[in-house]
This record gives sequence, structure tokens and C-alpha cells, in this order.
Amino acid sequence: MFRYFAWGPNPWPLAWCDIPTTRTLDCGVLACLAAELLTERGLRVDRVQLVERAAPEETTLWRARWRTAGYPHDWILSDHEVYHEALLVHVTPAPVLFDPTEASPVTRPLWMRRGERWETCL
Repeated sequence: MFRYFAWGPNPWPLAWCDIPTTRTLDCGVLACLAAELLTERGLRVDRVQLVERAAPEETTLWRARWRTAGYPHDWILSDHEVYHEALLVHVTPAPVLFDPTEASPVTRPLWMRRGERWETCL
């Protein structure tokens, strides 16, 4: 999946049939695709929403990318916090909070929401 798509702004809403012709996908679309692929491989996966720490240099760059593409950047909550979508992959011995944007475990969450409940990760 990561050979074909880069993380970045995409039109919203995005239909499944639009994905093959889209060069960049945001974290929500990447989380959706990764969840489908992992589920198809037999893993139990929950979608989660996070608030993550970010450096001001990152948020400045991301705002500029979204602005240039003409898409809203309201997922950037402040100069230090961003909304993000990830997956909770249920594996043994313990579930893994997986970031499909980075193809790695999540390293800097502040808050996590699964369903209607927000939990602190501090």
C-alpha cells in the first residue's frame, strides 16, 4: 500500500473508486484501507481517533500543504496538537496501536477515542 500512496491532502469525501487515481491520501483514508487489508488477512482491527503531539515546524508545514492543495486543515488543532486516525490491531500478547500513515506503532498520542469514549494516553 505504501508503495502506491503518499500521505497528504486528498479530496473529501473520497469514493473507493477514486483511490487508484489519487496520489496522496490522508490518515483517515489510509486507516480505512489498512483496516480493510488487515481484516482481510484475518486480524481483528478497531479504528481509533487520536490527538497527537506535533512540533510547530511540522504543523506549519502541514498547514501549508493542505492550504496549497485547497483543502481544510482543521485537523491541526494547535501548533502542538493534531487529530489523527490509527488502528488498534489485536495481536498476541497485546494489542498494538498502529499508525498506517507511518506503517509503525504510534509513538506520541495524548488522547485516544474508540467509539464514544476518549482516554488519556499520558
